[in-house]
Amino acid sequence: MKLRLAAALAAGFLTIAVLALGSTYWAARRVPEFYQEVLQAEPAALKQNSDQLLENAAAWQAAPATKVAGKPCSRPNKSTAGWRSTS
Repeated sequence: MKLRLAAALAAGFLTIAVLALGSTYWAARRVPEFYQEVLQAEPAALKQNSDQLLENAAAWQAAPATKVAGKPCSRPNKSTAGWRSTS
């Protein structure tokens, strides 16, 4: 009886281990569709999109602070509590 229970538990653990290793291997070898699409994209289009993203980020950083919910909102700088002092 104990031997049969031990064998059943061992078989169950072995099955779970094989499934876990198999699914991990499958996930590691799988290439998501997004990456396949990017690899097939034209380099000129990728460069243009990258440049546009950088321009948008620079414009956002250069924009003046605005109000959020009626309260002034500013980006943290080194003199505010939002930044840790390096000295």
